[in-house]
Amino acid sequence: LGPKIVYHDGAIQPSCRRFMTFSDLIIKRTVLKHFSPLQERLRQYIMQDFHHNAVSDVDLLVGACFLMRKEVFERVGGFDKRYFLFMEDFDLCQKIHLENLRVVYFPKTTVTHYHKRLSDGNMVKLLFQKPFWHHLISSAKYFWRWR
Repeated sequence: LGPKIVYHDGAIQPSCRRFMTFSDLIIKRTVLKHFSPLQERLRQYIMQDFHHNAVSDVDLLVGACFLMRKEVFERVGGFDKRYFLFMEDFDLCQKIHLENLRVVYFPKTTVTHYHKRLSDGNMVKLLFQKPFWHHLISSAKYFWRWR
């Protein structure tokens, strides 16, 4: 269960996603997101067409905040220790779906996220930062596992 997540200024943080492909990740993390033909694909992946005030089953939840029963967490094997940082939330959602359980966006509860994006910035700057490499490595592990 994932609540509505808002930034400190009250703006909604898009916190649910559709299942992604490797190309979705590339588009989102590079200048490709600025090219018109690819913008619609990105909008679909990050669910810009989604009504963030409706309770809904979703594919993936961003790990800033979510809740689940302990039995479910244990049943799916919890967080995969292969992920040091990034993608562990999406991996957990994938495992929940494999068990035919629901991943639910629940906007009736709201949390404030004082957000500092570790994997954001221009590409040249990112190449010299550890979080970028952790994200890249975790993404490779995720896509290899869920190919």
